[in-house]
Amino acid sequence: MINLLSRLINFDFCILEPFILKNKYGEKFRTIRQNRNKSLRMISSNITSKSSLDRWEQGQDNLSFNQVLLLLNKLNIRPDELIENGLSEETIQTIREIETAYINDDTAYLLKICNKQDEQILSEQDFLKVALACNCYLELTGKNVFTKINQRRLTNYFYKIEKWYYEDIMNFGNTAQLLDSSVIFRISSNIINYVKYAELSDKDNYRIIFNTLLNASYNLLKLDTNLAEKLISRFNIDLIPQKYAFERIRYNFMLMLFKYLKDHDDSQIKYELNFLKMNKLDLLYDTLEYAFEQIKVES
Repeated sequence: MINLLSRLINFDFCILEPFILKNKYGEKFRTIRQNRNKSLRMISSNITSKSSLDRWEQGQDNLSFNQVLLLLNKLNIRPDELIENGLSEETIQTIREIETAYINDDTAYLLKICNKQDEQILSEQDFLKVALACNCYLELTGKNVFTKINQRRLTNYFYKIEKWYYEDIMNFGNTAQLLDSSVIFRISSNIINYVKYAELSDKDNYRIIFNTLLNASYNLLKLDTNLAEKLISRFNIDLIPQKYAFERIRYNFMLMLFKYLKDHDDSQIKYELNFLKMNKLDLLYDTLEYAFEQIKVES
């Protein structure tokens, strides 16, 4: 996810996680494991049970993303190597190029990708790439070049989702700035319900969900303060486990931004930023400081 407040997340994590968690990659893992003459017991040791690994390899169950990373590490496999056959080389390269363009403020390249939306027929995959590029371009330039027709298509794409997978959540997080405030609120509420009530087999992998919801709240904060406050009240901090310390910090910082918009007292925010800086949490500091600067400009 390369949305504003998610710069602290590793880009590879957000791009690769949803694909690795799909069951079909268990079968690929099994092929590699067997080719290297490694037993289920040997590879699963200190990570998961032998039976759980066996079920994942057969596509009958999921493992957590962290468990999969540990399993890959035992076989000296990079995450992108596991999914290489599932994504075309062109797709992987495009994702990397958009990431590079975003980091390097290469708005010319992003605009080039955005202009592909003028083509008459775009596949779903190409459409989402264009939306990602437009989202990045909007963030860097403040200019929204995403057409109203495509905004409606993107809205309908998310409205049709009944069961949310990580890939869907990632796509929403990477394109939310292109949507109307009411749409952001509705989709975010659907995701919150998913987190609260779905029976998930990979409960240790909520980080992408939490950051997506925090990004959505921040986007709403710039568009509709009332909806943003309503969303953040539904998405309360109790939903975020203690182990997700950065996400809890971001949540509390969001509450500070709400307070600032009401009374323009930035003392609490400055204290928090100073605390992060003193504890050498530089990336988180830079992310939250940038967010605060944007809110100050727009308020």
